[in-house]
Amino acid sequence: MKILGLHASFNSKTHDPAVALFIDGLLVFAAEEERFLRYKTSSGRFPEYSLRACLNYCQIDIRDIDIIAVDGATHDAMQIKIERAVSDIYGYCPQVRVVHHADSHCYSAYFFNPKPKALTISMDGYGDGVSTRVILFEDGNPKHVYSGPPDKSLGDFYTAFTNYLGFKSIEGEYKVMGMAAYSRKPGGLLDRVMRFDDSTKIIQIDQTLFSTNDYSSIYEPIYNKSFIDSLGFTRPFDGKHTQDHYDLAGEVQHTFQKTYEAVISHYSSACSVSSVMLAGGCALNVLANYHLSLSHPSIELDVFPAASDRGLCVGNALKIASDLMGPDTITPLSTLSFGLGVEYSNDSIVNALSSSGLSFIQCSEETFYIRSAQLIDSGFVVGWFQGRSEFGPRALGFRSIIANACSVGIKDKINSKIKYREKYRPFAPAILENSLSRFQSDIKCSPYMTTAFDVSSDADIFRDTVHHDGTARVQTIDSIRSPYLFKLLRQLESDRSSPYCIVNTSFNLAGEPIVETPRDAIRTFVSSDLDALCIGNCIATKSRT
Repeated sequence: MKILGLHASFNSKTHDPAVALFIDGLLVFAAEEERFLRYKTSSGRFPEYSLRACLNYCQIDIRDIDIIAVDGATHDAMQIKIERAVSDIYGYCPQVRVVHHADSHCYSAYFFNPKPKALTISMDGYGDGVSTRVILFEDGNPKHVYSGPPDKSLGDFYTAFTNYLGFKSIEGEYKVMGMAAYSRKPGGLLDRVMRFDDSTKIIQIDQTLFSTNDYSSIYEPIYNKSFIDSLGFTRPFDGKHTQDHYDLAGEVQHTFQKTYEAVISHYSSACSVSSVMLAGGCALNVLANYHLSLSHPSIELDVFPAASDRGLCVGNALKIASDLMGPDTITPLSTLSFGLGVEYSNDSIVNALSSSGLSFIQCSEETFYIRSAQLIDSGFVVGWFQGRSEFGPRALGFRSIIANACSVGIKDKINSKIKYREKYRPFAPAILENSLSRFQSDIKCSPYMTTAFDVSSDADIFRDTVHHDGTARVQTIDSIRSPYLFKLLRQLESDRSSPYCIVNTSFNLAGEPIVETPRDAIRTFVSSDLDALCIGNCIATKSRT
């Protein structure tokens, strides 16, 4: 059975449209619309280009699809909208089934790494009228535990302060998390604004925080300035942040993760479950996940890598597949590489490089990895474009910018001359999973970068990837989930007695989606201070032919 999961955005309050294709319970393709449209979050768009890419890459016709699964269960017109959009493109639309937004998140969390008994929790802004949903799965069968309304939203709490600090919704929350490490305050000032009420077991948020009258777009701010000002803060303008703003970011993170942990801990205990699986945009807060692991070591935590709304396409299809075929027919997502998008032929790469006028060489596989490793080891920052594009918000080693973490000043170079982004934002380190025993830090397997770790004990290895608070969002590399970085790191570690750490950040400029095509990669390469482009079996430099 072929089930096509869609997350479509039909207005400016929804975002991150994407597609996913399951064939007989196996996820064979997933991609976000922004990669093809080149418009970050692609708010208000139907996933037309990612849908075309899916069908073309998988070499199937829309008539081969048995069911289209889409979220939006509380919107009466959703089925009609999907039928109309798909029919407009293809002249035909398969049967459409509609899934609840929060259910979709929970199903993506559960089938990422299914267990006989597991608690799934979706936490985000809100969707289909729900901000938090808790579902207990036993042998794949769901039991509803709790649903929280929009005025109990952890996501909206974080977003309000994100806007107040001068950042846009959906993407700016990562910046606030990065700023929080520079706070000099202990935290607790905002606990009266949001808390988990131990008596009612409900998140309580002072609604004075919000100003959402006639709110119609994710690009509108949702904070009440006078209320936050009354707490003793002053809003920054023109991106000029002072220590007070870093302190506020720390307060926001502190209150968020305190409430986040309380919700997860309460329902884990109430349902007598140690396996907890998370999705929804809040689950991408790696600092909260790190602190949860410290404060509640008995909780076994799994986070769906594409936890935000881009992952709804996967959850939608999983819900319908589970209902129709049974949970045992679904291949766990954690066993797969998340390189789930389009792969471009080497001929198309060579053609794009040839038309660019850049100098490049083609190599055998062995020579390619030897030369790429030499460039990185000598201090070069390279664009890395290999295999199928990754699905989700993280660069997993398919469309990455890579550098030697031990190169002096590499963080500042990438931030100021390549990514063009704020200096306080950290970079993720990537290391070989089979080298973990050689580190002093307590780092667990983390192929999708869904949590942070204290890496201060190995600061000499992690160097510029260590954030101000001593943590790093480590990616552990293995041959299945990130085969290209695995080969590169093996080459870098050859003839070395110590493990090798590279910077792995997304291949894009600030404000742009991660590159998708060879032409995207070349354009980003020539528009920045990247030293080389390692693409397919080719290595390109800035010199002209």
